[in-house]
Amino acid sequence: MAAMGTRLWEIASNHCSLWASWMKARYCRRTSVWNAKFSSSGSALWQKILKSIEWIREQLQFLIFEGKSIKLWDDPWLNGFGLKHHFNNQALLLWGPPDETTVDYLISNGKWQKPERWPPEFDHIWEDISQLEVGGKGPDILVWMGNKTGIVTCSSAWQKVKEKRPILIGLKRFGGLSFLLAGAFFVGKRNFTSFLH
Repeated sequence: MAAMGTRLWEIASNHCSLWASWMKARYCRRTSVWNAKFSSSGSALWQKILKSIEWIREQLQFLIFEGKSIKLWDDPWLNGFGLKHHFNNQALLLWGPPDETTVDYLISNGKWQKPERWPPEFDHIWEDISQLEVGGKGPDILVWMGNKTGIVTCSSAWQKVKEKRPILIGLKRFGGLSFLLAGAFFVGKRNFTSFLH
């Protein structure tokens, strides 16, 4: 999962590599990487990358400056999701700017600017938006929260995977019955073998 997470980050952060550009052109032509769906025509690598989307979404944060590179509806810029996740279909029809709209649609002179036709029943969402900082001039940045550099590496992704996943500890017998013990922490090889004895 850690390796697939790094690959997904490369695609989502518009990493300047031939591989990331090719994957985006091949699988995300009509949609954001965050809304890509499983397809039988996708490669095995792409299928594995898609399985890591929810996990990596939790580890990312957008730093919004001009808002020109963040898709308003699809990129996970507001509480880990795009605006489409927070709106219902009726509100999308009433207010919805086009799918290609970027976050800068909501920014004016370096500050959040509520659109005139904003649906009043979604004012609570606007409150969340207005709490986000707008950095001013410069490109938006996708930040990996797993290390101090803000750039995902296999090592930092692996550390995050180890923190979260439950690890099988062992099988013990109690009164003729076998019980499977699991823990939500990482157990080293030495500790694991000593536990079994």
